[in-house]
Amino acid sequence: MVTRRKGQRTYTSTANTNKNFKMFKQEIEIYFKATETNKKDSDVQVACLLNLMGHDGLKLYNTIKKVGEESVGTILKSLEEYCIPKTNETIEHFNFFNKKQHDGEQFDVCYTDLKKLIKGCNFGEAENKILRTQIVLGIFDKETQTRLLRNDVALNKVVSYCQSVERAESNRRMLITGHESDKTVHEVVNKYRTKEQNQNKSWKKDESNQNQYNSSQTNQLNYRQMSKKRNSFNNMINCNRCGSNHVYKNCPAYGKCCKNCNGYHNFAKVCKKKKQYDNKYEMKKAQEIKIENREEHDTFTVESVHKLWSIKNEWCKTFEINGKKINFKLDSGAEINTLSEEDCNYLGIQ
Repeated sequence: MVTRRKGQRTYTSTANTNKNFKMFKQEIEIYFKATETNKKDSDVQVACLLNLMGHDGLKLYNTIKKVGEESVGTILKSLEEYCIPKTNETIEHFNFFNKKQHDGEQFDVCYTDLKKLIKGCNFGEAENKILRTQIVLGIFDKETQTRLLRNDVALNKVVSYCQSVERAESNRRMLITGHESDKTVHEVVNKYRTKEQNQNKSWKKDESNQNQYNSSQTNQLNYRQMSKKRNSFNNMINCNRCGSNHVYKNCPAYGKCCKNCNGYHNFAKVCKKKKQYDNKYEMKKAQEIKIENREEHDTFTVESVHKLWSIKNEWCKTFEINGKKINFKLDSGAEINTLSEEDCNYLGIQ
């Protein structure tokens, strides 16, 4: 009993009848050999073939069958004559000789297409030589073509050489791609490290600038304070209206009445008008003297607050820096020691 195995191809009528029939014929031959059907009687083989042909194939067989005894070989030959039209060798030659390897096309793909095309050319025993020639003429890589033209080699050596060149080129590209990938990774890492280093440098620079700014602000403040004191000391005058030293336009006698001349804006002790003594008013004068002395004593006490002569009584020590002497104030209660910009320039300190 003949059974159609699962997935067994049956003959179907399609647009590509030529290709479909060739595949069907090849599978029938394989199946008959695998199941040893080819060892059975001829009528059994024919029945098995008709069964495997399917509905479309059986209809075609009934149309083209010939009178007389038939075998598997005659049935397949009749189907082949019907399905495969006669070929035009000129067109087949044209298609074969115009087949060349395209850019990016693998050599094995091109070689397979050439072998298919040459089957319809009927070159006979010269088929391998013509196929070799077409491979050399149609190879895309010109360096490979030049190499093949140096010696007249056989088809199998030409095919082997072309395959080895293609594999070598593929390996070379793989190595280049690998190096580029490693290079890309290193570039990313180096870029990240550079960015991180730049950020650290930027932070350190900002911190340094901030410290320099704070130090500059502190120096400027100290300089202004010292300059203010120095200017205040330099602006001290020996006043001829009160008889003491004070800052310009800060006279304690301003608006006061002189007990000697009854004038304003001066004290009696420095009054330029000659004192007039009157015995009649001796007691009054004595009282005025007491008041004047008390006023001057009070004024002297007030003036002592404004005097800056205490600077000369400060504890100081002279040191030598960079070959230049400078006077330092000794202050045990100070938390920080500063130098003015003027002193730094004098000492040559940047």
